[in-house]
Amino acid sequence: MAHGDRIGSPWHPLPPVRGSGSGLLSLGALPDAVQPAIHWPLFPAVRPRNRLIPRTAGDQLCRRTRAPETAIGLPATRSCPVSIIRFRPLDWLRKTNRGAAVLNGAHRGGASLGPENTLITALLGYLAGADFWELDVQLSFDQQLVVLHDDTLERTANAAAVFPEHAPWQASTFRWGEIRRLDCGSWFASQQPLPQSAGGPVPANAAADLTAAFIGANAPSLLEALLLTRGLNWRVNVEIKDQGGGRTGSLLVDRVVKLIEALKMTERVLVSSFNHGYLERVRGLDPALATGVLLDQVPADPAALVAELDADALHPPATVIDPAMIEELKARRIAVNVWTVNEAPSMRQLIAAGVTGIITDCPQVLKRVREAGSRPRSRPKSGYTG
Repeated sequence: MAHGDRIGSPWHPLPPVRGSGSGLLSLGALPDAVQPAIHWPLFPAVRPRNRLIPRTAGDQLCRRTRAPETAIGLPATRSCPVSIIRFRPLDWLRKTNRGAAVLNGAHRGGASLGPENTLITALLGYLAGADFWELDVQLSFDQQLVVLHDDTLERTANAAAVFPEHAPWQASTFRWGEIRRLDCGSWFASQQPLPQSAGGPVPANAAADLTAAFIGANAPSLLEALLLTRGLNWRVNVEIKDQGGGRTGSLLVDRVVKLIEALKMTERVLVSSFNHGYLERVRGLDPALATGVLLDQVPADPAALVAELDADALHPPATVIDPAMIEELKARRIAVNVWTVNEAPSMRQLIAAGVTGIITDCPQVLKRVREAGSRPRSRPKSGYTG
């Protein structure tokens, strides 16, 4: 499908996303149970979680309707929640009570589970129990929305081997068709033994199949990533990479927002960025879209910054946030999603401090921490490690 052909149509058949051998992941053939065609024993039947967006008086009204999801594997007879939005649909972010479960966010799909920012890894993150996944999006040279973190294609793709003449392999100098030719999974598959699976350590008899599934994995388009999210009845944090100001930055933001709107996924997406001008543009284009302010360092008055940007969440690194700041932000009805936390002790500290969400490479670890309900003996006074 040419990028741009009927992007907004939920009925458009999806192209298969190539893996290798037994690792074929076909989005175009997602059946009723949303069981991707990954033929190895590590995957059980995948069933979308039927979690309705909680109803809040005055914020939104939920009704049931026939789902237009047939093209992504949900039968036409299946009913799904449809939100009639009056204000921004933020109930999935409003975990502000201390007793509420922290949100489990799979960083780049769950970067300990598979090659980051690929669909197969996102699916592993889903199976590992993540409530949402985080991805990065940027524009290719021909202005297509590509799910990719780095500015260059050296670390997570074989661009140097396929396009030696394109050094230094800046992602923004590659066309979408060229990026699609790249193998974005072998670098992870070459790690032996493999770090983790969605269910814990990789069984020896499954390692070969898992490795084969990663080899040849593509960098997905944002369209494919959003459709997978919707097909799983899941949620996603779309981080818009900073590609500067001017026409490129404006076009990047505009295309992201328009695609989310075309797919009717406003209630399933939070848009974040380190470029706060991008967030202001998102707010101007669609006031219903939730936004998160990404920071490397927290300013003296983070709540004021979030209010100035009319944003909904603060996304600081876990190492620069403290319980008093979390309490202040929660009192202002601002969600606090921290990154990137991979160790169980740090997760427990942050849960006790009351963060809204934890974005982690290891959603399988956070799932176990959450299920155990463990808490630290004393509340930390400042900062966190991990």
